[in-house]
Amino acid sequence: MFSRFISYPVFRLALIWSVGILVSDKLIARQEWLCPLAGFFLLFLILSVKCYFIKKYHRRYWFGVVASAAVAVAGGIWTQLHKERVEYGWSEETCEYVAWIRDVPRMSGKTVRALVEVEGTKGDSIWKAVGRKAVLYWMPDTVQGTLQCGDRLQFRTRMVPTSLSVEAPGFDYGRYLSRQGVSATGIVFVGQWRKLAKGHPLSVRQYALLYREKVLSLYRSWGLEGDVLAVVSALTVGDKSELSDELRNSYSAAGASHVLALSGLHVGLFVWILLVLTRPLCWVRRGKELQKLLLVIVLWGFAFLAGLSASVVRAVTMFTLYILMEVGMGGRLQSFCAWSLTAFLMLVYNPLYLFDVSFQLSFMAVFSILYFYPLLERLWHPRYWVLTSLWQAVVVSISAQLGTLPLVLYYFGAFPTYFILTNLLVTPLATVVLGSSVFALCMMPFPWLSEMMVNLLVWASSFMTESMNTIQQFEGAQFTELFLSDWQSFLLGLLLLVVGGCLANHTVKQYACGLICLNMFLLGMIVRYCCPEAEYLCFSRGQVSLCKNNQTDVRFFDSGNYRIRGKWVAVFSDSKRPVLSSSDSLSGSCRKMEYVYLCGRFRGTIAEVQNCFTVETILLDASLDKEIRCRLIKECRQLGQNFIDCSDSGYYAIAL
Repeated sequence: MFSRFISYPVFRLALIWSVGILVSDKLIARQEWLCPLAGFFLLFLILSVKCYFIKKYHRRYWFGVVASAAVAVAGGIWTQLHKERVEYGWSEETCEYVAWIRDVPRMSGKTVRALVEVEGTKGDSIWKAVGRKAVLYWMPDTVQGTLQCGDRLQFRTRMVPTSLSVEAPGFDYGRYLSRQGVSATGIVFVGQWRKLAKGHPLSVRQYALLYREKVLSLYRSWGLEGDVLAVVSALTVGDKSELSDELRNSYSAAGASHVLALSGLHVGLFVWILLVLTRPLCWVRRGKELQKLLLVIVLWGFAFLAGLSASVVRAVTMFTLYILMEVGMGGRLQSFCAWSLTAFLMLVYNPLYLFDVSFQLSFMAVFSILYFYPLLERLWHPRYWVLTSLWQAVVVSISAQLGTLPLVLYYFGAFPTYFILTNLLVTPLATVVLGSSVFALCMMPFPWLSEMMVNLLVWASSFMTESMNTIQQFEGAQFTELFLSDWQSFLLGLLLLVVGGCLANHTVKQYACGLICLNMFLLGMIVRYCCPEAEYLCFSRGQVSLCKNNQTDVRFFDSGNYRIRGKWVAVFSDSKRPVLSSSDSLSGSCRKMEYVYLCGRFRGTIAEVQNCFTVETILLDASLDKEIRCRLIKECRQLGQNFIDCSDSGYYAIAL
């Protein structure tokens, strides 16, 4: 079964290109490798041209081998070039910068967060270009007003490179930001920024984000609020800023978190609605061609209103390629070629998309449906069309869940038990929400019709949320703590592929491969069970976290004294002077602290800390100003105090 997919050149091209990206990211950490990689590419390219003219048929496979190596090396080179666009030598000093806002600013606690493009920085009274993206947090300032997408601002701060933005052992937050194209992060306080008069010209995506904000304002004018507004905004235009943690957890535990992330499911439902509405076009001459053209135009308009998010663009691009390929290809493999070509084109545009979780889940879900659906659907042929439709919906749900299972267990470590029931409820309700929102927008010239659609929209979204809350409360609704390592996820995916092959071809070879994969996977599970993951106490980015299995269980943000797994930890993150704690858990004029964590806006001295506590180790966080950190290091050396400077690695972890 899988060998049939391998026989298609577009799939092989996308697969080999992905392997080159993955190997380059994992094994090559320095840009100095670019020249050797370029040399290997030229060598493989010359060899492939030479092998192309081999006349002996049994040696023609060498052309495929060498050409594949050339494509893989090209993918590795392209990955390194994209990484080079992100890296920048940010100053450790507080500097002045000019940037423009790339997306819609959102509140994040007491600060406003947005992705900005840093245009330049001022050093030695001379402005020099930067041209890097950064995540910026700033305190609201009533004098300067609010900032919008496209506004330019001038600010003073110390930009922290993403290489220092490590959050916990096992999760490299800096690498995650780098793969999103972000080079640094920064926090700007009140009085340290001002809005510039001249804004930056908006791109098509910025215009799309602003139009999405207008749609959200229209939703609020309809009276939508709370969970209804959050669900409708996420499901129709992909805005998830209104989603609460409780709502996310409810949908996730029920197995419907994919509904809140605008993706191929929503595009597929929207296509079905459009097909029903445009069916009369098929009755006229060349109506089918007109219908397909209209579908593509409307879908790209839908993607525009959704802010041209990456997930929607992927799905709409795949559908557009599907329509274009329909002339020369047919059947299921037409969809497969559109899937392969979309993946290849997006990875050529940005190879770092390969490491995006939504990218992986989206493409793996589609591949799994194309791979498993025909194998499972033929297991039962109901006599009645109602049962046939129900069986097809169940098979689609199972197929998508099988393909994404290794990734879900690797990233989230949880598995929803009632995912079939959830999808049977969510799919029709999501169709009603999407359809009623479209009709409500189209019927705005007729207020009574629009009001009917809004009422239907509120009922469908409320019923869907209540259903998810009910399913979440079922006994054993979700299995947690099922984290797999990267090798275990790979073996599980390979096992699922072999199982599909066994369903397609009942051969001894297929069953032997299945048994080998199953034994290797079980062996890995046994080894991991016998050697469980260690628990870590992690100090990073001004907070103390208790981590296990690459997941953060507890976070401690505020200044104070904490007893964590038998260890005493004191945290100082503000400008207040260290004072003796009044906690009843500690006694004596001089209290013993195993770790004292100095971070954020700490302005005290080591002597003041020692007057309060008997300290074993002082941890100096990267969030401290450089001058203060240097002063504290010098003072620790003078007083003979044991200390650890976390600014190099970005975090410090203790195995418990």
